[in-house]
Amino acid sequence: MKDLIKVMAGLFILSLDNRIRMDIIMVNVITDVVGHALLIWGVTGLIPWSPCFKASRKHAVLSLIFCLGTRLVTYLNMSQSVMALMYGMGAIFYIYMTYYIMEGLMVKNKMEKITEPNANLKGAWMALAVAQFFYSLCYLADIGEFLEEVGLGGLESPVKGLFGAAAFALSTFFIIMINQIRGLLYPKTE
Repeated sequence: MKDLIKVMAGLFILSLDNRIRMDIIMVNVITDVVGHALLIWGVTGLIPWSPCFKASRKHAVLSLIFCLGTRLVTYLNMSQSVMALMYGMGAIFYIYMTYYIMEGLMVKNKMEKITEPNANLKGAWMALAVAQFFYSLCYLADIGEFLEEVGLGGLESPVKGLFGAAAFALSTFFIIMINQIRGLLYPKTE
């Protein structure tokens, strides 16, 4: 049970870090490291449930490397293309990491003959992945030019904020689905 709580806490810290943009590099690095460390620690404890958690751990390590790389590129004021590469790769590994968490929990649910939350968990992950993709796309592409073409020039910041809020809300929903599964796997005994 504690391993799932570590996974949920790590996911929450990472979702906050991606949505709350602080220009203090040290704070961002600490939240990246703490969020990923909790996640890696949690999924390592869940590996006996499914090999999917081993894949999730690998992707969490890669996500951490690219998140720290993004912070370093930002700190060193490197080119936008290097920043986009680091940020994009971090987003891809984050999506894969959450995918393997979802798959691992679905395997455990099937072993325990718990089928009700699987569709909700899969739906929550799909929504999270789409929101994370579009949120990342806002930072990788020049959406200001696109918004100008469709008559919404000057709304770049609100659009990024909207996608960030959606990604945060869907990340929270994904965590709630994991918590629901935790409650089914470890029912309260009185």
